[in-house]
Amino acid sequence: MTNKNVNTKYNLNILFSLLAISIVSVLPASAGINFNYTNAEPHNYTITDSVLNSNNFVKTVGGDIEMPSLTLKFAIDKTIVSGTRSLTLKSGSFGPKTTSLPDQKVFYVNPGGTATAVYFVDASDTFANKVVDVSTYKQANGDVPFFSDHSAALMNNIDDLKNLWNNDSEVLDEFLTIIDNASRINKTTITLNSFGDSGQISHDLTPGRYLVMVTKGTDPTEIIAWNTIIVLPFDSTFNIGNGAGTATQGTDLFVNVSLNPTAPAGDYTYATTIINRGDYADNLGNISITWGSGQTLAQATSINGTILNDANALTDIIPLSDSAKITTNSKSANMTLKTGALSSGSYLVNTIVFNSTNYSVAFNQSLLTLEPAPLITDISADIDPLTGNLNKTVNISAPGGNVIITIFNGTNATLDGNPITNITTESLNQVNSTFVANMGVNDRLIGENISLGPEGARFIPDIQIRFNYTHAQHAYN
Repeated sequence: MTNKNVNTKYNLNILFSLLAISIVSVLPASAGINFNYTNAEPHNYTITDSVLNSNNFVKTVGGDIEMPSLTLKFAIDKTIVSGTRSLTLKSGSFGPKTTSLPDQKVFYVNPGGTATAVYFVDASDTFANKVVDVSTYKQANGDVPFFSDHSAALMNNIDDLKNLWNNDSEVLDEFLTIIDNASRINKTTITLNSFGDSGQISHDLTPGRYLVMVTKGTDPTEIIAWNTIIVLPFDSTFNIGNGAGTATQGTDLFVNVSLNPTAPAGDYTYATTIINRGDYADNLGNISITWGSGQTLAQATSINGTILNDANALTDIIPLSDSAKITTNSKSANMTLKTGALSSGSYLVNTIVFNSTNYSVAFNQSLLTLEPAPLITDISADIDPLTGNLNKTVNISAPGGNVIITIFNGTNATLDGNPITNITTESLNQVNSTFVANMGVNDRLIGENISLGPEGARFIPDIQIRFNYTHAQHAYN
């Protein structure tokens, strides 16, 4: 068990600031945090081994924003001083430890000016039947990086983030600004059930950024779980590509954002990025911090193996991605993402809007399936231009590699009576939803989902299509 001495007035809020700038997600059992402030009385907090070695969350109801897994490794021994103020962070070597983070949710205010945020405690059975306090803290002003998506802080301006994290005094000022502007708006005492869970808890919240903290006991107070809740001041409209969640590899993906007409006039910064879901899950949350007395935070922080201080853009940290950003005095913006360098597969398109004071006012995450570019096979040299009969056997492999199309020597291949010169083969990741809905309980999808062209082509005799599949794909059980 570890005790941490922190200021009574600002006790829980120091953790908010840590969360907000993504320094820690869990603290090691050997960590100690001392926050010394003028005319402040100390108070004790603790994070026990049972918390560190189990998954404890505050989960939002209806979460629809996919979070990356978090792999954290760090060793910190750093004191930041600015005038009479000082902050000491100290830990032993910790990690790497990987945690699957629950989906997040962004809430939007309704016409009454508030949003009903609903969440619940999902702790381990270590806390079965324990009495806990659930407290909500609001950051009054001074926006900080969007904690529910690590990429957002980098998307907005990675140079600004590096400049801040390279100045110890500014890092401390950022801590203190967040703390000074934060306040607890409610506290609820509940008893967790036999699984360590709670029922749903709801609060009507005005626009802003909130920290929900679950604690047990007093002096020392044991911190069990926490999460952030974001309430945006208005809803917005996002149009991603064709709106169907699919795009073809190599094509431009157009992203359109329209803020609610009630949004104040002024400059807005629109930023969007496309990230491979595998990279998002495995890399974006891969954070290592080795922070000693001779280093700045930017020099000490590594994300996906790239030191933050050395990164020039989000694409340096997240491979196989593209991003776009525009600042304009308009309530709408159009951006273009390039997919030419991306492989086919499943992607997330994250779009965020900041106002002129760097406050995030809109956010959207959309799932995108990037289909392989069609393969066009030229058979003009293998077909009689007068009769449309092939003079050799042609074998064509689909882009996905699981299908072979064979057109035998002598086959008559025409379209509207004219010889065919090209065969188009497209491997599709996404199967027609109507077809899937009509499948029986014993039906299985095997082989590969392909589209062949040109549409309306006639082959006499029939062509041969061979699908490769495994026994496991074919088996009913």
